[in-house]
Amino acid sequence: NNAQKGRGRAGEEDSVNCGIICTAEYLPEGYSLSRAYAYENEDGSVSGKYRNIEYKNEDGDEIIVMERLIDDTTAYTYSTDGTVEETTINGRTAAVTDGNCIDWETEDGVSVSINGGHGLSVDELIKIAESVK
Repeated sequence: NNAQKGRGRAGEEDSVNCGIICTAEYLPEGYSLSRAYAYENEDGSVSGKYRNIEYKNEDGDEIIVMERLIDDTTAYTYSTDGTVEETTINGRTAAVTDGNCIDWETEDGVSVSINGGHGLSVDELIKIAESVK
């Protein structure tokens, strides 16, 4: 199983090297980059298939942007007893789950998931998602 490889706090050299592709250009007021990290393969090398970037505010609330390259080895299913609403992010179909998570696939075959912190509205999540580049 892939283990999380912490890549340090934002601004440290090793956090830059984890290769994050998707970053949010818009964040709600008070949030800033906390850290970025990749995952290790079993042999200790850094996996190029999974990357996360975390943003936090002063209260410790987090917004996590997770990206996963889509292929046979990264496929998974997800279910919820909560709500699922369909929306569109930059022309791509997306799903808002339980009002605090939004998932979509980019044109480049990357699955992006944004898990919103406490108190973020669906409109705010969509605004963050639409700013991911």
